[in-house]
Amino acid sequence: MKKIFFIILLTFVLTKAKSQEDSSNDCLRYLKEVRTDFSANTDLMTDSIVDNHQLFFIGEMHGFHDNYKLAYKLIEEFKRKTNFKYILSEQDFAATTKLNYYISNADTIGLSKFIMAFKTSPSWCKEKYEFYKKIIELNKKYDKNIQFFGVDITAGGIKPSLMRIKEITQKYHMEDTRLDSIIASPSMKTSIILYIKQLSENSSLLSFNEEDAFEYKYHLNNILNFNKALNTSNWDLVRDSCMFENYRMLEEHYGLQDEKMIGAWGQTHGFQQQSNSVKWFASRLKRNLGKKIYTYRIFYFDSKCMLPARWIPGFLKVFRSKKKLYYNVKLQNDDHWATGYKQGLEYLKKISPSETISFFDLEKFDSPYRNGDDLVMGILNNAVTTDYFQTAIVVRNSKPTETFGSNKK
Repeated sequence: MKKIFFIILLTFVLTKAKSQEDSSNDCLRYLKEVRTDFSANTDLMTDSIVDNHQLFFIGEMHGFHDNYKLAYKLIEEFKRKTNFKYILSEQDFAATTKLNYYISNADTIGLSKFIMAFKTSPSWCKEKYEFYKKIIELNKKYDKNIQFFGVDITAGGIKPSLMRIKEITQKYHMEDTRLDSIIASPSMKTSIILYIKQLSENSSLLSFNEEDAFEYKYHLNNILNFNKALNTSNWDLVRDSCMFENYRMLEEHYGLQDEKMIGAWGQTHGFQQQSNSVKWFASRLKRNLGKKIYTYRIFYFDSKCMLPARWIPGFLKVFRSKKKLYYNVKLQNDDHWATGYKQGLEYLKKISPSETISFFDLEKFDSPYRNGDDLVMGILNNAVTTDYFQTAIVVRNSKPTETFGSNKK
């Protein structure tokens, strides 16, 4: 009896090992066939993908130098193929209103001030400043200029929204000393939130034109949305829900239902399916508005990123200078404390040469990623990898971004 049990167990183990080996061989074979290496002179977006989708997400982890190289390459190519107008941006609407003003006027001094306002966030880097300057140069080639279209909550700071609210009220010769004092020292104190809520509730009583009335109420509500996200146990769920509602309101108000857009976002916002109980921004756009979405998801190996000190747990900073605002950390899609282990990463790493950027279209007809759940954590039952994103981009040996100023507190 023991002998029979042993034979059955051995057969099971060998069968499972054979299945895993076959899966490995299928993935490696497929990845070898579809790999396209990054080149500034080679198009990376096929015409069929561009023609058949409306919204494009470049899913990144913030703080890597190569993010900006990739984003500009795809944006430039997308502009050439579609002459699109809007970069869908992980910023709030008020901030991108100011950003668009600086870009349209080629105001590099204004851009410097704009970047400085994001000190202690991953956006405070030289690469972002240079990226904006490239957009200015790109706009010179086209009659239809690119604009940034921000739909995020005010997580980057509430001052741009407050300033926009003040600019609107000044058009109607309204003075608000309480608002002025909040702008001078913006925060999310309870007393400030209560005042913002009061302004929102009274907004229907104001005699503004239609455009100003919409924007005034929108910015007030977006500050309240940020407060809602701060005071929840599930930041991602609430934030992405608010971003979706922002997008829907702005799209309807400005008549952008048919616009093609592209933008670089934190990786999970571009997921087209729910994961870990969170309905991500792109998944809501796809399910609720029927948007045809294409997502590029970046994986990093042997790379370092620039992270704000406040994002790094204290026990990891014991042997680092306490005077720094940022640290360069080896943070990547590997077996790592921050990102967790994602099945199938070893295949991507094995097939990607060092010091390169490689693209892998996961949607070809014989793709094992159309039937399996590799490369995604917290995946839904019966979902597959390509339900979440369609192209994997592998970045090897990226440098971290560089601080926009001195890296000191």
